[in-house]
Amino acid sequence: MALRLTLLILLSLQIPTALAQEVELSPAYLAGTWSMSGSDGCGSADYVLFRENRTLELGTGKAAGITGFWELNKDTIILHMLVAPRGGNTQHPFYQDSYFYQYRAAQVLATRADAFDVSVGTQQAQGEKYTLTRCR
Repeated sequence: MALRLTLLILLSLQIPTALAQEVELSPAYLAGTWSMSGSDGCGSADYVLFRENRTLELGTGKAAGITGFWELNKDTIILHMLVAPRGGNTQHPFYQDSYFYQYRAAQVLATRADAFDVSVGTQQAQGEKYTLTRCR
């Protein structure tokens, strides 16, 4: 009986660590909608939708502001995006009234079952870090 109890305790301690282990980064893993504001942000905050056909959509709430396509290169997600006009008085008057192309390389730092961490920036500068959480 004591042996059985000890085994149950050991198994219960190992399950959370097994769930926290990294998962393999692949197109199938990325497919779906990811929140940039944690699991509470799904449906109301910034999101990224990676489609299986390698197209993508970024937006806030239900409004897409960016569309494009993506590809996976080892631990880097390559993003080719068309950004919609922003309008208003922004810091970039050249871009505010027209669509523009944007290229980004997001280096994946860690993957978990329902979240992954990325760094987006140039090679010369440290990138901005984000955690994306899978929406259900």
